[in-house]
Amino acid sequence: MTELGYEIKHGKHIAFKPKDKQRFTRAKTIGEDYTEERLRERITENQTIKTPSVKKRIGNVININTNIKVKESKGYEY
Repeated sequence: MTELGYEIKHGKHIAFKPKDKQRFTRAKTIGEDYTEERLRERITENQTIKTPSVKKRIGNVININTNIKVKESKGYEY
């Protein structure tokens, strides 16, 4: 966080302050993933979670040369 330009305050609760702001924001108010324990977990694990890629099915392949509607449509002009 320091490398991204945030000032970090360690006290009873951890708090962050961006360069352009005047006040600190407690990490616990941002969300459950920003509690001090959860931040420590993520730093020590250093895992990247990959979401499975979704294979999209190609539907309605249009032959531009033979389709009359396509020939008349301004959207397909080039």
